[in-house]
Amino acid sequence: MTKPLPLEFVTNKTVLSWQDIHFGFSKGLLGWKDVVELATKAIGSGNTMPEIIDLALVTKERVSEIPRLLDGTSAKLPSEGNALKKWFYLSLAWLYEHESEYADPLGEVEDISAEFGFPEESHEMLKFMPAQGGYQPTLHSTAENLARLRDRWRGFVEEHSTTYKDG
Repeated sequence: MTKPLPLEFVTNKTVLSWQDIHFGFSKGLLGWKDVVELATKAIGSGNTMPEIIDLALVTKERVSEIPRLLDGTSAKLPSEGNALKKWFYLSLAWLYEHESEYADPLGEVEDISAEFGFPEESHEMLKFMPAQGGYQPTLHSTAENLARLRDRWRGFVEEHSTTYKDG
């Protein structure tokens, strides 16, 4: 599923640090125009770091400069957050809101989890992982088991929506 998430969706869900932007761009979750837009907004908010000004001026012909500029920006403006976990949440939240567009949304959850290295938080949402908490899938129908996984996915998205709302 690695494709850029809509910037409006991302910024409505969380505040991005420059480390988050760097991670998102490097993983293909943000497009180069998104990085330029975020830099332009940062300048509009009073940030005058040379790297951010340079990011705001990137054109299609200069896209290859973005990683170097993001390296510099991230180093000068460190963040306490975990970009991988934030983007994992954002990817699952976007999928959850658009699940009707996919033939196998839980299969997409598995793909996203694989792309993020199967974070521990994903284990309760994956069909191939052993059930936790005493749940016995053999005592339930396939539909009930799939509904349980979907409920775990929904719960993860809802829980983390408050965690990441302000950054």
